[in-house]
Amino acid sequence: MAAEDNRSNDNVECVLRNGHCEGHTDFTFIADGHKLMTCGLDMEVRVWPSDDNDDQQSTDDNTSFTIADTAYAIVANSTEFFIACDSNSVKSYAMADGENETTVCRFTTNATHLDISADGKWLAASAADFTLKLINLENKDQTCFEGHAAPVLSVALDPKRQFIASSSCDGSVRVWNAETKTCVHYWSDCFPKSNDFENSKTLGRVCWEPTSGHLIAVPHIDRVDVHRRDTWDLVTTYRHNQLNEVSIATYSSDGKYMAVGTSDGVVMIWGTASTNAEPIAKFFHNKSLRITALKWMPKSSTQLCFCDINGQFGVL
Repeated sequence: MAAEDNRSNDNVECVLRNGHCEGHTDFTFIADGHKLMTCGLDMEVRVWPSDDNDDQQSTDDNTSFTIADTAYAIVANSTEFFIACDSNSVKSYAMADGENETTVCRFTTNATHLDISADGKWLAASAADFTLKLINLENKDQTCFEGHAAPVLSVALDPKRQFIASSSCDGSVRVWNAETKTCVHYWSDCFPKSNDFENSKTLGRVCWEPTSGHLIAVPHIDRVDVHRRDTWDLVTTYRHNQLNEVSIATYSSDGKYMAVGTSDGVVMIWGTASTNAEPIAKFFHNKSLRITALKWMPKSSTQLCFCDINGQFGVL
């Protein structure tokens, strides 16, 4: 996929699958990346092959689960999947059959986003009540973090588990010490302020460099700034004249690539080792729809998956 200046000639081919009804849609990888699990506003969780050469339109009879809530986010470990719900809670379900519903934590308003540690033992959750929580999935202990002045948009666990990053409708991105619950650094005015997750112009998806956590990528409305851990100094910036509504930043699992998704259907990819400011690949949604989820396939930097606001998902 080569980068060009002409938007119409630069659109990477991608077959979109109809996964859910119109509205916010999310996904997570399971089975070591061979499958992905999607959720949406239709109270359904579905499992699909992650290979875009497989069946594009249907799931197996046993890979669609009905849940009791509208879902805003989904993550999984080897035995369970977790849903951020509109019922003011995060719930877990058995991976095998979608049964054994259990409430993991509660908020006073709807949960908005989830992140899970690489070993599947720690879960971070955010909510529209201005708080985020860190849950030990082994002993169920919970830690609550307070300080945002508006609904929390997203959470990101530091690979070393020392910090948690969060973004909020108050326009800020904060880094918290996971043990002391204190905010150790923050960036203000990263994106336009709003009063609700659903009204926000951005999802504010922050991400840590996954191999060591020595960098953190912070989305702004027109760029992604990368900062060094601990000192929080600016290291590099990813920007392009066609990035106008940045919403998501995500590293490949080996840290060699950075993908950026926007609220108007743009995805761009940079090589992190290059000093070249130009992206190595670009994708433009044919309907300019909001990218609601963007993740690299685990243990690989050859495939990038995304969802859009129409309940569709695709593989780049």
